[in-house]
Amino acid sequence: MVPKLGLGFFVLFLICYTTDSQCSKGCDLAFASYYVWPDSNLSFIVDVMESEIMPKDDFDGLLIYNPQISNKDSVQSGIRIKVPFPCDCINGNFLGHVFEYTTITGDTYTEIANPYYANLTTVSWLRPFNSYSENLIPVNVPINVTVNCSCGNSAISKDYGLFVTYPLRPEDTLESVAAAANVSTDLVQRYNEGINFSQGSGLVYIPGTDQHNSYRPLKRSSGWGNCWHICCSSSWSALSGTLWVFWILQKEEGEGGSIAVITFSGSIWSWGNRYIYICFYAFFFSSTLCIYILINLEKYFMYLLFQLDSSYV
Repeated sequence: MVPKLGLGFFVLFLICYTTDSQCSKGCDLAFASYYVWPDSNLSFIVDVMESEIMPKDDFDGLLIYNPQISNKDSVQSGIRIKVPFPCDCINGNFLGHVFEYTTITGDTYTEIANPYYANLTTVSWLRPFNSYSENLIPVNVPINVTVNCSCGNSAISKDYGLFVTYPLRPEDTLESVAAAANVSTDLVQRYNEGINFSQGSGLVYIPGTDQHNSYRPLKRSSGWGNCWHICCSSSWSALSGTLWVFWILQKEEGEGGSIAVITFSGSIWSWGNRYIYICFYAFFFSSTLCIYILINLEKYFMYLLFQLDSSYV
């Protein structure tokens, strides 16, 4: 029985073009703009926003980035504070960090998203990372709270490498958000293309300052790291394609492949259909892989030229 080539082409296409991840690494520091709601306090904020950067009860890790707070035992409601956290590459798909919240009686996803996490996450973002029903959450269980973040964009500016995840509120406008970041409205809009800053909800990303009130430049990516990423992606494609070809052969052998006898220059060569298919698939796969590598090498050399050119500016 002859295997159907259409399915093979489709699977190989998916393998070759879906192995490249959306992110390869995160950054060591990002900020969450936490809106202090009534009846909240710094103890609660430090507890729910605990991370490697800001361990539990580490008020100094919070106060160092918020000089406007003079007393850790008292914080004014209705203001925003910067909460530090690591910005991770989660499953190679997106930049974010997963906080852990321990439930109390009566908790729902809606209440966890706001006010507890000040709209830094949403109910729709909590559901896929937790197995509990939205309104039937047990008491004293951990809830994964995922907050998105940004590490910058060299295509926009290399002057900014530290970013704030900023939940929009009804009173916000593009001008007010830009003023909070002390940068131009054009720059903020470019980092958040297509966002309506007056929509009253949603996340945007704005440049932030460190404990010295200075903007951090974007860190240069390692050339070797880029090459390694290309090689890993290509190697994974090669492994996946090889396993697919062997599956084809195994299936055909189990079903019994017909043998064609070809006479050439007086000699008789016996070829199984499986050899024809492996050559065909190998040719298709190798061609696709070469195109993939060439595209990535072109991107990498363009990156090197950009870095070289910028070093003379």
